[in-house]
Amino acid sequence: MYDNNSYRLSRPHELPDFFDKLRHLYKPWHNKRRRCLPNFYILGFSKCGTTDLYKTLHKHPNVSKNIPVKEPGFWNRHNFGREPITRRILSKFSFSSYVDLYDLAAFKTIHNREKLIVDASASYIWDYGDWPNLPQNKGLKEPSIITAHFIRHFTPRAKFIILVREPSERLYSQYLYSNKEGESKFSFHAAVVESIDLMQRCMKERSQRDCLYDPTFNRTMNVWLRINHYVTFIQDWLSVFPREQFYFLRLEDYMANKTKAIIEISRFLGTGELSKSYMKYLISTDQYVANARSPEDMEIGDMLPETKLILQKYFDPWNKRLAALLNDSSFIYPNKS
Repeated sequence: MYDNNSYRLSRPHELPDFFDKLRHLYKPWHNKRRRCLPNFYILGFSKCGTTDLYKTLHKHPNVSKNIPVKEPGFWNRHNFGREPITRRILSKFSFSSYVDLYDLAAFKTIHNREKLIVDASASYIWDYGDWPNLPQNKGLKEPSIITAHFIRHFTPRAKFIILVREPSERLYSQYLYSNKEGESKFSFHAAVVESIDLMQRCMKERSQRDCLYDPTFNRTMNVWLRINHYVTFIQDWLSVFPREQFYFLRLEDYMANKTKAIIEISRFLGTGELSKSYMKYLISTDQYVANARSPEDMEIGDMLPETKLILQKYFDPWNKRLAALLNDSSFIYPNKS
């Protein structure tokens, strides 16, 4: 039943054990199989703490632990068979292969319907390079249909946790993580100056969404500047789903008080209150957080003060727009020079 699953075939060293478990639950001749899609999604912008939050919620008593892949990336990558940023050809995965990932979690919910299923493909909210290939978007300069529309079609009541981070720090963190050769605070400064100039010139000639959703244009930059325009992507998703299905969280607030964040997220997901002892276990720091800043990157140190000032000045109006959209002034990120 699962021999030809696209995820299994693409990750031969990671997933065989998971699908072997499923074989014991479902036989080929079974004509009834409980099938589920995620109840909620963890979305965000690279280096904003989505991995840490996923690992924390993975220990939550009401979140299924029977999910083998954190970021299946189906809706924005494998559904199209192409990596959105580099345009590298990927195998096109079937919808059934995606749903297979949740079969064990679905089976477990037969006896415990309180269990929630999560897809933590954080890039769904901003990484959508194949939008021009959709028939509904043909001939358009910016997308009419985005990833959110696919999810709404199948799970209109899904909930979304979205993490953001102070833009200049997010950009620098990603630069250090993605560029392993010749990286320095000086090369980052040069890349920032060049990229901001490119983006500003683009937005003088074209619409903001046109520039931000153009994968070819954005590949010309040496830093992932477009991701930091949070308000554009969030506004697009709010046009598809109602506001009450979103929980917005700043990385700074999450790291400062994980207990408060998890309590609020639990209420948002409708899982009820957790005991103090379980909460202590949930936010324990003994977990390994993937993609943490490496010792080599730590040696490079902070970005140059002048770089930070340039980025803060550039993103200030975008942050103010986000704060207005969410009616929360904390998203302005006041400058701290």
